[in-house]
Amino acid sequence: MLSFTLAAKLATVLLLVGASACGKPFNIKPRAEVKIADYAATSRPGRILIEGIALTDEDFLYDTFNANLILAGVLPVRVKVTNNSPADIRVGRERFELRSGGRTLKSIDADRAFKRLLSFYGVKIYNKAGYNESKEALRSYELDFKEPLRLGSSREGIMFFEARPPVEEDAGLVLVAKGLGGLDSKGLLELKLK
Repeated sequence: MLSFTLAAKLATVLLLVGASACGKPFNIKPRAEVKIADYAATSRPGRILIEGIALTDEDFLYDTFNANLILAGVLPVRVKVTNNSPADIRVGRERFELRSGGRTLKSIDADRAFKRLLSFYGVKIYNKAGYNESKEALRSYELDFKEPLRLGSSREGIMFFEARPPVEEDAGLVLVAKGLGGLDSKGLLELKLK
């Protein structure tokens, strides 16, 4: 009986070691493989053009990210910003917010979105290389906030918003851009996504 218990424990340890040796938490598609966006909403033409679409198709999310971000409390919004103003503009996460049914959804970075996925799916066993590979793959989708947006150029990527399910799509999703220059007198641009 003792040898059977020892064999069971050894098998469990080997299974855990094997799982951690090969484990990527999420098998995220490379960004280059994702099709060009057909934006559902476009801001009025002007100095700053903003286009966006809330990524709510669960099949698309699972096929692309190997996870349902919405169930994990992350609402991804694909955004394209084009600078037609006479100067460079600084695009930062703090300049965007998402409103849904009277709530304001907080913008989060890809690292925080990744942690929410790990927590929601209860992923605890993975190897370090697989973890880093999955995290970098998710980061590659994020809208780049590092460099100013030069005159005449565009930047495209995904913004992640912290959203507790259910996301109130029927109440409308509005992406609000603040202080980018060339907007209305309050420095706001509201883009109705749904």
